[in-house]
Amino acid sequence: LLPLGLALKLPEDVRVKLMAEGGTLLRYYPNASVQKDHLVLPDELAEDTEALIGLSVRALSMYS
Repeated sequence: LLPLGLALKLPEDVRVKLMAEGGTLLRYYPNASVQKDHLVLPDELAEDTEALIGLSVRALSMYS
């Protein structure tokens, strides 16, 4: 969890879908480079526990 919101490292197909729903690529501060594998999730997902669990599982799979 960052001041920008919740960011997760996600597969490209999931990032593309969530960007269409308002997610943004992670940039820690204005002049920093974009973290292309990490997405700041759309605010609307904060209330969707099931979606957050699913995304968390997908994010964890990126590390195995």
